[in-house]
Amino acid sequence: MHTEFLVANCGLTLSEFSAIDRLDGQMYQELAARDLWATFSADFYALKLFNASARDMGYGELVPIYDPMVEHIDQTNGLWLALRDRAGEPVGAMACRLREVTTDLARAFADCSFLMGPMPPAGARCSVDAVDLGQLRGPLVFAGALWVRPERQGAFLSKLLFQAIVRMAFARWKPTALVSLVAERDINMSMRIYGFRRVNGLVRFTDPRWKGLPRYALLSLDQHEIRERLLGLGALPVVPTGSGREDRIVRTEPAPEPIAAE
Repeated sequence: MHTEFLVANCGLTLSEFSAIDRLDGQMYQELAARDLWATFSADFYALKLFNASARDMGYGELVPIYDPMVEHIDQTNGLWLALRDRAGEPVGAMACRLREVTTDLARAFADCSFLMGPMPPAGARCSVDAVDLGQLRGPLVFAGALWVRPERQGAFLSKLLFQAIVRMAFARWKPTALVSLVAERDINMSMRIYGFRRVNGLVRFTDPRWKGLPRYALLSLDQHEIRERLLGLGALPVVPTGSGREDRIVRTEPAPEPIAAE
């Protein structure tokens, strides 16, 4: 596993660590069989250069949430994954960004801070027509910036990239949830291939620093869905404590079962 991205208080249990390590091993084996290799990084200046190598496909500029010139990004709040062939040529990439949401995701979208940071530019607007966001707070991961070269598409590499970045986000931060914005036409594909189970609604935003679609669908996975669906580990049992919240016992969790990366 990429232990340089782990911290002492990330809270991984032994079975979680073993599952992630096993799935990483599977991923590298599958990539090697295709003469590909993967590297993780927290250097988003390097991501900009990596994306520029695929500028002919429109992947040159970074959106503001991934631009280190807009906000500082390092191992504590960002990760990206690069795929290269044996000649070192870029094949694909995906990135994610951690946000500490102290209110809730609905308000963090409404005040533009989730997508644009604590100081949105003049003229920025964001509205969300979504449900079930009031309970999402704390460490939340935004995942996106996924691309695969056209000649390599159709081989489940985008699924492999997504699952790898989710595993590392879970290992690094154990977020409350992971969210992503996708074009409305891509909703069914995102749920089928990437494992999303929930379409929360629609997000509209205007950011003068970046031109995108007029609106996007907001999809999410909560921590327990990531653990169960992407790591192959069942949800931990819940026991009452009388404190008004749910406590989960890690000592009774089942042994991890390997799942294929594709």
